[in-house]
Amino acid sequence: MTDGKVLHVGGFYGGTYEIEVDHGTFIARYGEVGSTSTLVNTGDEVQRGQMLAEFGELTGLNMSMLHLEMYGTTESPFVTPLTLRNGSGDKRFQRRTDLIDPTSSLDISTME
Repeated sequence: MTDGKVLHVGGFYGGTYEIEVDHGTFIARYGEVGSTSTLVNTGDEVQRGQMLAEFGELTGLNMSMLHLEMYGTTESPFVTPLTLRNGSGDKRFQRRTDLIDPTSSLDISTME
């Protein structure tokens, strides 16, 4: 979407990986990418339009897609994780309160 720095590359779910990128004014999580197709590493600087990875296939589901989350601040995901568990023992994923709608950013982004 825009230049940035890779904060984290690692396991997501269903046998896929995630790439978290600090884009300066927001953090993007690109999820469900292939664990063997990741082209960047934690700490790498990335450029607008650069390919980060290929889509992954969710184990047992025979489907691929890009899971995209955007967060409106650049508060470190290592201080406050992007995915939280609520305190009630509920196992469902909870997102940080700075989760934003990515539509306007996608409208101007470069996709291959």
